[in-house]
Amino acid sequence: MLNDANSFQLEEAIRKAKAGDLIHPHASATFIVEAEQITNDNGLVLSGPGIEDTHHVQVSTCGSESRGSWLDERALRNIEYPLGIDMIFVDRDSRTLCLPRTTQISKKVNN
Repeated sequence: MLNDANSFQLEEAIRKAKAGDLIHPHASATFIVEAEQITNDNGLVLSGPGIEDTHHVQVSTCGSESRGSWLDERALRNIEYPLGIDMIFVDRDSRTLCLPRTTQISKKVNN
């Protein structure tokens, strides 16, 4: 998904993506998304296998910050493990963020 796509297009693509099936969970989609910027800022909190405790990240893509509803669409697609989709974000400085279906994402709440 190119960076000039709008957030609706990314959400729609996630909605229509193959999530595999119980016999072939590997027959699912992997999205490669061109991001404007990926940083270690406090936008999202990542946890799950391979992440010690938690990790914070900010992803700017599709004309919006990481508060976009693609997060909600991804969560819906990944609700029935081992089914789901994987996502790879690459920004203009070649920073890469891989979000396997097992990664849990929550939005950082500012106090």
